This record gives sequence, C-alpha cells and structure tokens, in this order.
Amino acid sequence: MNRIIAFMLLTFLMRPLCGLAANSFDPERFGGDLRDAPFSFVYDGGSSRDASDRFESRDSAVSQDRASKSRVRFDRATGLEVEFKSIEYKDIPAIEWVLRFTNRGDRATPILEGVNAADLALFQQVEEPVVLRYAEGSSSKPTDFRPYEAELAENSRFALGPKRGRSSDGAMPYFHLLRSELSPASDAPTGVVLGIGWSGQWKAEFVREVDGGVRFKAGMERLRLSLRPGESVRSPSILMMYHTGDRAKGWNSWRRLMIKHFTPRAAGKPIRLPIAASGAAIPFETFSESNQLAAIANIASKKLPINTWWIDAGWASGVFPAGIGDLDADPTRFPRGLRPVADAAHSAGLKFLLWFEPERVMPGTEMFKRHLDWTLAPARLTPPYLDRASWRIIDFSNPDAAAFVKGHYSRRIRDWGVDIYRNDFNTPPHFHWWNDEAADRIGLREIRHVEGMYDFFDTLSRENPGLVVDNCTAGGRRLDFEMTRRSVVLWRSDHCWDPTATQCMQYGLSYWLPLHGMGAISIDPYKFRSGYASGASYALNFYDSNADFWGPLSKLIQEYRSLRDLFSQDFYPLTPYTQANDAWIACQYHDPETSGGMIQAFRRPDATDETRRLRPRGIDPVAVYIVRDLDAPNESREVAGRLIIDEGWNVTIKRKPGAAVLVYQKK
Repeated sequence: MNRIIAFMLLTFLMRPLCGLAANSFDPERFGGDLRDAPFSFVYDGGSSRDASDRFESRDSAVSQDRASKSRVRFDRATGLEVEFKSIEYKDIPAIEWVLRFTNRGDRATPILEGVNAADLALFQQVEEPVVLRYAEGSSSKPTDFRPYEAELAENSRFALGPKRGRSSDGAMPYFHLLRSELSPASDAPTGVVLGIGWSGQWKAEFVREVDGGVRFKAGMERLRLSLRPGESVRSPSILMMYHTGDRAKGWNSWRRLMIKHFTPRAAGKPIRLPIAASGAAIPFETFSESNQLAAIANIASKKLPINTWWIDAGWASGVFPAGIGDLDADPTRFPRGLRPVADAAHSAGLKFLLWFEPERVMPGTEMFKRHLDWTLAPARLTPPYLDRASWRIIDFSNPDAAAFVKGHYSRRIRDWGVDIYRNDFNTPPHFHWWNDEAADRIGLREIRHVEGMYDFFDTLSRENPGLVVDNCTAGGRRLDFEMTRRSVVLWRSDHCWDPTATQCMQYGLSYWLPLHGMGAISIDPYKFRSGYASGASYALNFYDSNADFWGPLSKLIQEYRSLRDLFSQDFYPLTPYTQANDAWIACQYHDPETSGGMIQAFRRPDATDETRRLRPRGIDPVAVYIVRDLDAPNESREVAGRLIIDEGWNVTIKRKPGAAVLVYQKK
C-alpha cells in the first residue's frame, strides 16, 4: 500500500491531536458506526450521525485487488438502502467515493435531505495558518479560471458554488487546502486536494473550527426527496488526494491523477487533443457542403500540419441558435447531410469534428413541434434572460426522451462519419430543473439530468469505438471530474482570442486540469503563442487558397506541434498571475522523467522591462542543460543546473508585446 495512504489510515486509527483529522477517510469503517462515516444526511428529520442503530449493515463487496469497496446500510422500517462505493488509487494517494440511495420498500420513504457526500475533518487542531486555494470557473470573461487564495480564520466558514446549474460556471469544483508548508522531505501530509464530481449545482463549505481543525462539506445545493418504491438516486462523487511537501508537489500530483484516471483513453493511453482547423472564419449560417469541401481541399493542397477539420454550430436550419432542436442538417446547404464533408476530411487524412447541442430545444424546431412533452419549460425569468422564456431543455427523467437522444445522436455519429463529437450546452438548466418542483421532489430533475448525461456520453463511447467526446458547454462550464473522465476539453472559454485573457486562462486552469484547448485566429507570434495549450483550433480563412497566411501558419503550427505534449507535464508558474498590460507573465512545463521542458514568457504591451529573471523548478543541480530559444533555432547554449537553480535564467523579449519560448533538455 502506498506509504501516504498507509499514513492516512494509521493516523485515523490512532486519532492524533494535530495534523490529519481523527475521522480522515477510511472506507473500512463504513461497515461500522455511521458517526464515523465521511458523509452525512438527514432522514425522516434525524441526522445520520445519530441513526447508526436504525441502519443495519448489509452485504458488502471488496474487489480482488481491494481497490474498490462497497458498503451497504439498510433501514428495515422504511426500506431505504444507503450504498457507499469507494475507489482507492494506489499509484497516487487518492480516494474517490459516491453514495446511492434506493427505496427497497413497497411505499414512499420519509424525506431524505441535507445530503453531504463529503462531511469530514481534513485537519484537526492545527495551530498554524490554513490556506484554501480555489479558482473562478468559466463565465466567458477575461478572468475565467483566475486563481485565488484565502486564509481560513479560526471559527470561520467559507462557502463556494457554481452559478446556474453547470458545474464550473463561475466557480471551479476543485480545491487545495494547505497547512504551513513543511520540509519537502517530510512524510507528514501538508495538504489535500479535493474535487467534486457533479455536473450540476453543487455546494462546498470549509469550516475552520474553534480548535483549529478544518471540516469539509459538499453535496447538491438543493435536495429534498421522498423516494418512490424502486427509485434510486446518486450523490455527487468526491475525490480526495493528500500530498507531502510544498504546494507545487500537490497540484502536480493532482495533474498526474487527472491524466491517469480521469482522462478518456485510446489504445491504453490518454487521448491527445487534436490540432484542428475550424471553418468558423465565416458566419455559422453560411456553412455549406461546397465551402466546407473547398476549405478541406485547400488544407490538403497546402499540406497544413493539422489533423482535424472542425465544423461548429451552424449546420442546422436558420441563424444560430434558432435551429437547435432540428434533427437533420439544413437541406439547402447540406442536401446530403454531413457525410460528404466527413469523407473529404478522411480522404485528406483528417479527423472530422462536428458540433451538437442535444440538451436544448428551440421553439419552432422539429423536436419542439413533435415532442414538447419530452422537454422542461423554464421558470419565470428575470433580466437578462427574458428572451429565453420559450427555450426548452430535454427532460432526462422521461425514459422515452432519454432513449431517443441516445439513439438519434449515436446513429448520427455513425451515419455522418464523426470522429470527434462536440457537445455544447448554452442554456442555464437551473431555470428548468427548479420550475414548479413538488415539495417532496426537490432536486430529482437535476439528478436525472446529470445521470442522463453521464449515461448519454457513456453510450456514445460504447456504441462508437474510438469516438472522442468533447465537452464544450458554453465554453468550459462543466469541468468537474465526472465529465473529464468521459470527455475532453477542446474549448475552455467562450471568451476567446484575447491574448492577455488566453495567457491567464492557461495559467489559472493548469493548476487543476492538464488537458484543455484554445488556439488562435492570427499568425502574429504573440497572439498565436498566447493560445498554446494541450490542444488547439485555428480559425483562419481556409476558404481562400490565395491568402498569405498559409506558409507562416504552417511554420507556427510546426513549432506548436513540437511543444504540445509538454503541456501535460508538471506545471510551475514563474511569475504572479496578472491581467495587467504593463506586466510579464510566464510559466514552465517540466517533464520529470527526462528533466526537460520549456518556459513560455509574455511581455505585455505596456511592460517597460525587456528582460526578466525567471527561476525554473525541477532542475537537476548536477546536470548540464542545453537551452534553445525558439526565435533563434540555430543557436543553443549549455548551462549548469546548479547555476540555473542559484541564479535563474534571464529571459529577454525585445518586442512589446512579445512572446518567448525557451526549450531545455538535460545533456
């Protein structure tokens, strides 16, 4: 067993006076007293912490490698079954768990509410300061994914949650809690990184107690249910990873956890995000079979070094978003559907990416006319949403609606030759979920929608082997780990192409997720490099074979191709986060196996200094490094690792604004 996991369990059993909490997570204890469980709920008016005698133990299961465990408790009087499932990740000190409540009786249960999928003390009686690191989510603003820190004062509460029913809309569902940093050589955990797996409206609370301990609670924001006979609902899932050493070790361990266990895989390896050319240089409603085929032919003839052709919104009828809910492509612009475009892309050696938005139904569309009973209407709206009063979303609690959505879109993927399925969702769903809910059914629509989307994504992947699923959701608004384990993030924000904003988004989001995409619409090196990430989309006028960008664009993409795998390696910020135009911002991506990597630095338009001293991390002090500036590709220099550690690197950018990329490799 990993020594840190062992330390966690040992400290739990010995109930220390400081450091890790007395009731730190131990899945074995769920079979005993509910008072020690890492979760809580209120049932029939009473707390689960006071109901251990009411809930008897039932059959439990442990996987052969003991990584997966299931513990079941049952209330004989009302038929409520509570199942606790956990997974221990043995290569990284992390544990994931989820609750499921099922009515095994023959009548409705009493009210289930106040469900905290996590309710546990993370630190106990800690005297030193405790810092909470967290981040903005995506709201289509320049500050999307901005990092924050807050010191948790004694006897204080700090609450977080997203907006409008999407899991990273306004707030990220990831948190990093830190004690005062100990020596990197210490075996004592100094921090814990936490994630909430729920693609809906979650809530989280950190309570710094009077004795200095820190308690973490998380669950759905709204839940008050009586379960009918046979009904079953799940909770949000919780992911918890302890770490030793400094904060950078913590977030880089978390990044590795995300890649290894919460990223879709192909041929046993995490999916590499595409390098795509997008047709979005022209208005969506002007997309047609003829101009899409022409653009693909131009890309092939120019040998542009990309691997994917990307069609976004606009292939349906009308002006976007009016056609969302029509089940076929615009018959005038795409009389043969999208298959001819896919065939052309495949003939050119490209994957075919196609956008869909299955959850929204617009008035006047085919779904609106034929299956209005499969949709949910919004509640009474207030500004700025008054124009959305007639918009509908699919009701995943309706089994006919759920079956239709899965069947229709899976067939479309096959019939149209789609390699990368892009799922958008531009409607805040809380207006629809919370509309006219019965007092004893609050939260059920949200649960069914979230469960339905997971099943939808799982079905698409199962029925279409090799399919890559992209989770767009109005640009980065469902980035919880239940979504990242099923899909990739090719478009992290709808605030795009602004160099300062894209630099800051890459910086802020890299603390939590290693794989996400952006790109560029310009061949200006400063703007182009600002859009570097694990994946990229380029939206230039590929319809014009005589444009003057083809050669420079190919050269820039080749540079990006040489770097993109480094964005999934260890991440180190080398300057503070800043939106200021008179500042520099710089990051490092470091491969610990090869001790190679890169530094990416930006000098903003009003920055007066043309040289900055940066101090890279992860450098081997006894090694010699070969360093290249990509703007001087025929030059390189050798630098001693000890000198880099002691003195740092001077990076010079003479242009204003300007960008520099330095690549280093151990000799």
